[in-house]
Amino acid sequence: MLVLKTSFLQRTMTTDEPSSSISQELITVVSSDGKDFELTVELAQQSETLAKLIANFDYHLRDVKKEPIPLGNITSAQMEKVCVWLKHHQNKKWTPPGKSDVPSYSFDKWTNAYLTIPNSELFELMSAANYLNIQHLYETLCRRIASKIAGKTSSEMRQALNLKSDEEIKAAEIDEEEEEEKEEDDESSSEDQEMSDISLSPEPPIND
Repeated sequence: MLVLKTSFLQRTMTTDEPSSSISQELITVVSSDGKDFELTVELAQQSETLAKLIANFDYHLRDVKKEPIPLGNITSAQMEKVCVWLKHHQNKKWTPPGKSDVPSYSFDKWTNAYLTIPNSELFELMSAANYLNIQHLYETLCRRIASKIAGKTSSEMRQALNLKSDEEIKAAEIDEEEEEEKEEDDESSSEDQEMSDISLSPEPPIND
């Protein structure tokens, strides 16, 4: 799929510009919290989402004004992590696994270090990889998460992924409801006290 996108991008290039210089053209993406990230076309087109935008808006052409691309679903922390991945894999060919391939839960030293982050960040990074359609990153994250739960019971899976049990979720919902009821009671008591203070206030004297 990535090869098809790259070929599509190459077909839109003008014949008078060498592909090497075009691939180094810069685009800017903006995270949801307003941070700018500059990427070369070569790096960005590892993302099928960005590759499609680059082709649609002719951002691979040198004389085209390149407006920043907003990424409303990607935080700066996620984008920083994504950029590290893209730079590391920019000259590496990725072959998607076949349907009959047995998933491997072993990773090279660099990838293992890259993936050694809290589970919450793994899920956030997976969401970013899915949104940007970076297949090699998304597939790697899926294997990482799968490796954490392979051969485990449902209870062990929840523990490995820091997920709450049904009982814990229900207890949290009850606590939240009780807290909301307490806040409503406190507001009601405060309003009653204000009304009581008003009724007890002495009436102003009437001037004849």
